[in-house]
Formats: sequence, structure tokens, C-alpha cells
Amino acid sequence: MSDTKPPNGSSEDFEALKEVEAELERLVTHPRSEASRLEAVAEEGKSGTTPLIELAVVASRVIPFVILMIGLMLGVYFLARAELQGMRTIFPAVCPASSSVNAARTSASG
Repeated sequence: MSDTKPPNGSSEDFEALKEVEAELERLVTHPRSEASRLEAVAEEGKSGTTPLIELAVVASRVIPFVILMIGLMLGVYFLARAELQGMRTIFPAVCPASSSVNAARTSASG
């Protein structure tokens, strides 16, 4: 960190920036100790950042689960779709395509 004077005497804004800089420096240089410190802050519950810390913990567990479930659902969908396409070519009478169904209906009725 650098020792610089606040620009134009706005010390309140400058102090907030110095705090953010210190937090980021701690996070980058010692991530495991910072994670432990954040857990302690969240357990204490007196800080204004406690809800954000808890939200980040929940999101870190829920988001990968949601991504996994979406991937599994898309995989099952595309496998079933490919299987249906394969069934149409093997057994056209059992699983007719929509255009052949319409053609069969018109030829049967007319």
C-alpha cells in the first residue's frame, strides 16, 4: 500500500478506498486466513457485511448444484431426442415423423 494524501481534502471517501484496498490485499495475499477471518466475522454477526458473507457461502454451494442439474437435464433431453431420431429411421411405422403422419392421414382420407 502507498502512503498518499487524500485528494482535495475528501478524507471520508479516501478512507473507504484505503479500506477496500486493504481488504483486497489481504484476500489476494492470504486467501485461507482471510476465509477464516470472514467466517469469524459472519459468526459474530455484528458486521454489516455478514449478510453478504452468508449469501456468498450459500451461493458457492447452490450455484454448482444448479449448473449440474441443468447439465444433466439437457443431457437427458438430447439423448432422448437422439434416441427418438434413431427410432424413426429404424422403425418408421412405429415412430413416424410428423410429415409422414400428415401424408398418411391425407392419403388415407382421400
